[in-house]
Amino acid sequence: KRVRRGQKLEEIQPVIEQAPALQQIDSPFQLQEYLALLIRQDPHDVERIVNLPQATISPTDAFAGGKGKGKEVGSMGGDGSEHSSTNGVDAFFGGEEEPHTVDTDVWVYEQLRRIVSDFTTPWLTSLQRECDRKRKPSSCDAMNADDWMYLCASHGEEKQCCAIDYIIHTLDGTTALLNSHRHFPSRTYIPTTSLRHFGSISRRLSRIFVHAHEHHRDVFEACEAETSLYARFLTLVQAYDLVALDSL
Repeated sequence: KRVRRGQKLEEIQPVIEQAPALQQIDSPFQLQEYLALLIRQDPHDVERIVNLPQATISPTDAFAGGKGKGKEVGSMGGDGSEHSSTNGVDAFFGGEEEPHTVDTDVWVYEQLRRIVSDFTTPWLTSLQRECDRKRKPSSCDAMNADDWMYLCASHGEEKQCCAIDYIIHTLDGTTALLNSHRHFPSRTYIPTTSLRHFGSISRRLSRIFVHAHEHHRDVFEACEAETSLYARFLTLVQAYDLVALDSL
């Protein structure tokens, strides 16, 4: 659908009443699309957005490795009549659908990708107007958050950045890391050696929220009322134990 000048977001992406079930989305980016639909439906229902989804697999799909229905085979009964079955799968599984839990690490990865993406607007665009080192040198000349001053690690070596530069560098660096084929080579599994990045990403993102809450309270409250992004981030961190809560 072509986007025309002056169109509202609601016209381009109308609000959906009910997100489809996960197994109804046939896409190589199934989790990403499912998460996007949940947020479009209600960005404030953070528990539903963050909770690990479950897909259901029919008995025949489970028997066939999830690649399609089992093959029907015929057999002759004692009375000469022909009976069909699906490789005996329905009888083996009791004819009921089996729940299939999504991989937790992959789900957290998709959540972090989405949170970084959702920082762009209205959070970053609003902070770029308010977080000015010249107008507010005491709070924004450096990245101050919770009585700490943080150095920026996006320069090869740590150095001091003003707050808005730290925020932009953090979001850019996190995006590059999450899209790195070296650390995250697949969207279907996360290497064990890459799990350590979830904690460091969460810590750096938390500093942005803390800085906004302490020094730009009006921006924080307005953006949070629109997106519930901090509530979603906090729920994610608590649910999957990504970082110590005392830093939030």
